[in-house]
Amino acid sequence: MAGLCEGGNEPPGSLKAIYNRITASEMRFMRRTAGYTKWNRKINEDILKELQINSILADIMSLSRKLASACENSIIYPLLK
Repeated sequence: MAGLCEGGNEPPGSLKAIYNRITASEMRFMRRTAGYTKWNRKINEDILKELQINSILADIMSLSRKLASACENSIIYPLLK
């Protein structure tokens, strides 16, 4: 029986394995939305550009960075250290 990584060397609960699973699920949906199958051999970035959207993980990472910088610049942050 295949594990969560499906052939990868990462343990099933690792952050990289989770990232890869989310990306694969997202792109399966985006391919169908754009009218392609995996046999069309389209690059993920090309599909996202065609649909004029960003990857959900890119948005989450961007918001995470903004939140981290906002916390570092807040008055309360030094008190939490």
